[in-house]
Amino acid sequence: MRERLPLQALVSQVSAIEVRYQNQIKATGEQFNIFHILGLQTAEVRTHSAFLAELLNPEGSHGHQGAFLDLFVQQLGFPDFNTRAATVEIEKHIGFISEDGLEGGRIDICLFQLGGHAIFIENKIYAGDQKNQLLRYHTYSPDAKLIYLTLDGSVPGEHSTGGALLPEAVHTLSYAVDIVAWLEACRKEAAMQPLVRETLTQYINLIKRLTGQSTNRRMMEEVKHLLLTSPDTLAGAQHISHAFSQLRSEIQKELFEEFKYAFQRVLDLPEDRLLFTYKGYKVIFSWDNDSRDGYFYGFPIYDQTGKGGICKRSEFDELAASLRTLNSSFKRTNWWAGLINPLGFSKIENCTPQQLFALSSREGRQRVAQETANEAKQYVDRLRQKWHPTVG
Repeated sequence: MRERLPLQALVSQVSAIEVRYQNQIKATGEQFNIFHILGLQTAEVRTHSAFLAELLNPEGSHGHQGAFLDLFVQQLGFPDFNTRAATVEIEKHIGFISEDGLEGGRIDICLFQLGGHAIFIENKIYAGDQKNQLLRYHTYSPDAKLIYLTLDGSVPGEHSTGGALLPEAVHTLSYAVDIVAWLEACRKEAAMQPLVRETLTQYINLIKRLTGQSTNRRMMEEVKHLLLTSPDTLAGAQHISHAFSQLRSEIQKELFEEFKYAFQRVLDLPEDRLLFTYKGYKVIFSWDNDSRDGYFYGFPIYDQTGKGGICKRSEFDELAASLRTLNSSFKRTNWWAGLINPLGFSKIENCTPQQLFALSSREGRQRVAQETANEAKQYVDRLRQKWHPTVG
């Protein structure tokens, strides 16, 4: 058995491995990714559905007509799908979701052919399944082929199928294997078109990063090999891991407190956080944190009885659109007319070591919170000016 590595020596060796791989990343330019730079790496609709649909569209700006779609249906094993004159639609509205949750919704990507079955793609990066989601799509068009696309090719749960769809009724695809293979085939097809080819390369690198196939993955394999040097080395790594998790949790808790104080100080919010009334409904300023969206703030709406979860009603379309006009990153949900992450920050788990170190000081946390509150005040002021509200 090899000699135990002291904690300091263990950290030094891991740091040396990281430096070597970071130098390799710099040499290859792998770290430069336009999707990541623009903060679009996990945006299902604005990035992944939009990009995939453009490639699949025979009329797409890529200029390859139906070639990419041909490669896709061949890989799916749908040779009877006629790609000539095929059309593509994203976020297709199939009606409002019914009270029983068995009809309606929006389909991420729809492929239509003349005189044949459609292909419906439910695109999942990190979002969870909606109740009866796939069942609703099947109800809308029983002959359509249902594709469930996830990072790892996982199968949909009963929550999505309603327990009424047979397993063979849903085809599963993974970004890690299926989409990467298809994209690489598309890249070969586009070999003589540099802009298309290199954009595909950027997107492939993004997918590999999201699915753990990048250079960072190889670096982690080497680090794991180092940790297996001895039981004592593993014990040391475990101590470091626990300390890091605790440190990150403490920073997150303290940062969220700074956000709370900054919002209350800069926005001068009443106790109920009411900003104004809109068509008889209460527009509130609030903030929250969850595993999907990270930390965010925004504008929930409640009726006079205090009922929420109503923000996707048509009477709030104009208000939600005005938020999107102020910043296209505002996201509308059932509970929020618009929610948005603080500039440059969403999840503590996504912070770089440099960002985390900066947030470890009170001054660093206060700076981020103050900048976020100032940004939020601009949105609040613009909304109040636009709707000429009556507060209270």
